[in-house]
Amino acid sequence: MKKWLIITMVLLCLTLWGCSKEPPHEHTFSEWAVTEQASCTQEGAEKRLCADCGAEENRPVPKLPHTYAADNVCDVCWYVDFAQDGAFVELGNVCSYPTGDSANSVWSVKIWNGKIFRGAGSYNNNSGNTPFLAYDIESQRWVSMGVATDEAIQRFIEIDGTLYAPGIDSTESWNYGNFYVLNGETWQKMQTLPNGLHNFDMIAFDGKIFAGLGTENVRNTVAVSQDKGESFTFVPLYRDGALLDISGYEYSRTYAFVEYSGRLYALVTFKKMNAQDYDRFVFRYENGNMVYQSAVENGMSGKTGENYWQGRVEWNGICYLNSVSLHAVTDFSKPETHRTIPMPNNEVVADILLYNDELYVLSFAFNADLTSKAVIYKSATGEEGSFTEVVSFNYSSRPLSFDFDGDYFYVGTGTSWAEPSKSGMLLRVSPTLA
Repeated sequence: MKKWLIITMVLLCLTLWGCSKEPPHEHTFSEWAVTEQASCTQEGAEKRLCADCGAEENRPVPKLPHTYAADNVCDVCWYVDFAQDGAFVELGNVCSYPTGDSANSVWSVKIWNGKIFRGAGSYNNNSGNTPFLAYDIESQRWVSMGVATDEAIQRFIEIDGTLYAPGIDSTESWNYGNFYVLNGETWQKMQTLPNGLHNFDMIAFDGKIFAGLGTENVRNTVAVSQDKGESFTFVPLYRDGALLDISGYEYSRTYAFVEYSGRLYALVTFKKMNAQDYDRFVFRYENGNMVYQSAVENGMSGKTGENYWQGRVEWNGICYLNSVSLHAVTDFSKPETHRTIPMPNNEVVADILLYNDELYVLSFAFNADLTSKAVIYKSATGEEGSFTEVVSFNYSSRPLSFDFDGDYFYVGTGTSWAEPSKSGMLLRVSPTLA
């Protein structure tokens, strides 16, 4: 009896439970609403809500395609889409200067921590503030790293494991000149150079930091810091045991430093009073002074852009410099010992560098249509007749600067008269090394 009673009660409960169960709820969803916009660099997101119960659904939105205009650089994120085709590919010109303006020129190329840094701007044309732009090799994208309040950034210099960038022609006060120090992804501006209208070059030597200036004072163009750039004082210029006579000069500029055989040298240019003529001298740092060494021959003081002595390499006991030609120096006090080393076809030398104990030379010659034939040579000895071609190609603008990471050369170009839109292009060049 009890058994049947239990069964009956169970059946009754099941019947009552089944009758009271509501049918499944059918959501009434709204239209999908964007919660995060998609771009060419990241996915977006959408969601929708049930009008009755508030239930929420989410879904991703695919990335947008890159948008390309005149070249292969995305207008939105500066991603570079390329496939190696021939000797080089264009990595783009992402500066914002007018098409064909010389400010677009890539005055220097520096490979640093996976990025390609490019010089830009023009202190001659007063082009305005200069963007810090770098090409990230891994992500294949240009990145903006701030703006320099200077008309030009022409060099990137490693000092004690840190990257420095001298600022030329401040767009702010000229009471102090600028230089910039890279801290992570940020350029820190330093304003500690007294009257430093132009800061052309910097170098570390003897535990100090030297800066080459163009100032309102003719004599004060070499500054030195003993506290890692926190403050600077001027280094006097001496000749024949006395302070240099500057009475016949309007202004002066220290364009470049070079360290050779354990000594520091500076290239200083003086503009003569009331004349479009210049004296160019080499000084050596000695006992806290810059001491006159020699007058610079015209052939050694030229330039291919706005940089003097773009490349400076000490190798096998010789100091190699480029200024239109390749020069070999063994004694800065004796100009008669300087040698000019011609390229195989007498090309103009734009830049030089040392890699794996070989000297590489970036050179070019103009074609009849105002384009250029660029040639990269290498040599194991640096002597005339020893240079062999690594790669050559024709391009709309002349090459100005380069660097090499062992896989590719990165070549910066100047103004193009044949095709202005190509002015200031950065090229990735594939070597054909034996």
